[in-house]
Amino acid sequence: MSLLRRLRLLFSAIVSGAMVMVVIGVLVRGGAASFQWFGAVVAVFGAGVLAASRWVAGLPLNAEGPAELASSFVRATIGGAALAESPALVGAVGSMVTGDPWPALIGGAWSLLAFSFVAPTEAAVDRRDAELRSRGSPLSLREVLGGGGATLG
Repeated sequence: MSLLRRLRLLFSAIVSGAMVMVVIGVLVRGGAASFQWFGAVVAVFGAGVLAASRWVAGLPLNAEGPAELASSFVRATIGGAALAESPALVGAVGSMVTGDPWPALIGGAWSLLAFSFVAPTEAAVDRRDAELRSRGSPLSLREVLGGGGATLG
């Protein structure tokens, strides 16, 4: 399995695992939903994070050299992943505080959507390479990442 595929699975597993653990914890312990509106707060927050994730995914990479290109791609990917997981974390905390599973489920759904913008995929690497070519750069992200002619994901 390629590195990119493992990263995508890792990102999804983090959010899915957190959602499952929180929901199980809430269902076992029970409790009244004292903040009925918290799910709406998580939904609005998640929409904002989704927009920010799209923006992060569209930021140009530093093409001054191979090391800078790889470094900027890694920073964008890790930073985007950290941003993308925030609705799930906010939702998980909300579920633990309110005893309602909906904030965790809503936050997890937004996080999975945001991960789809920032997770490294074949298509994302191809888009980045096209962007580099359009800027006149001789560098290829696929080559810098060690993909050469082989597939990455």
